[in-house]
Amino acid sequence: MKKIMCIDNLIHFIKNAEPDCVPSQEPFNVNKNYSNWLHLLYYFLAAIFTVGGVYADAAEAYENSLQYCPAYYESKRGLGYTLLLLYISRLPVSEELRQVVKSREELPKQTMSERKIPKYDSWTTQQLKEMAVKVLNEYVEEAPLNAKINQNKIWTKQYPHAYYYLAQISLLEQKLAEFRKYYEQGQDAEEKRLPFFEPVSLPMKDLMTPVYQLFVNVQKPTGCGNRSCIRKVKESELKSCSRCREQKYYSKECQKADWKNHKAACKTTCDAVEVFKLKG
Repeated sequence: MKKIMCIDNLIHFIKNAEPDCVPSQEPFNVNKNYSNWLHLLYYFLAAIFTVGGVYADAAEAYENSLQYCPAYYESKRGLGYTLLLLYISRLPVSEELRQVVKSREELPKQTMSERKIPKYDSWTTQQLKEMAVKVLNEYVEEAPLNAKINQNKIWTKQYPHAYYYLAQISLLEQKLAEFRKYYEQGQDAEEKRLPFFEPVSLPMKDLMTPVYQLFVNVQKPTGCGNRSCIRKVKESELKSCSRCREQKYYSKECQKADWKNHKAACKTTCDAVEVFKLKG
């Protein structure tokens, strides 16, 4: 609580001293004026809220950080992460995943009662998910432009995390092709970091790894999943199985005809996803 009050006071004093400050375009050039510290102060405030499990306040603080320095892309990763945590908190997920997103320490109860209600508390589950995906995709596009150095290495230690966050969202939505894509992009990003960085230690990734290993060797269908269907169709003409969303068919008739062949694989896929998203 004292840390929050201290940072809040600093932010208040700087805003009063320099009310006409403009957003900084250089995240680490803080010598020009006091207002160049605002994005970092909001970032530190957001980190405290994140550790304390006050995710809506954390998301708002990250957003304020970006307001004062749009080029500070680490706040964009933090915003995407806290929106993901808010999204997961609204879902009936497994106890394992619930423990992953549980706060490491609780902030005093009076912290919330003394502060205004964050706007993200009023957002729908769909809005939180869509904004998390948008922000995280922006981060993975922007961060390498600022973080690449010699030999195509990335100095940002937590850059791969964003891909694993996106993979988690895809898995919760049962979009397994997207899940595999993002998971593999996370692995690739780990390899491109500086060699002295340790492997990513992320409980969320550890929970997803068995599912990725289950599907890594599954071949994507090149046409209708019904073996008897001889139509030459485009990918856009195929519709996913409503249960597992992995197998695709040209029509409902094709799906019904192939059900005896697809039933076992469909159940395996649904059972694997249930580890992460339990049905009420």
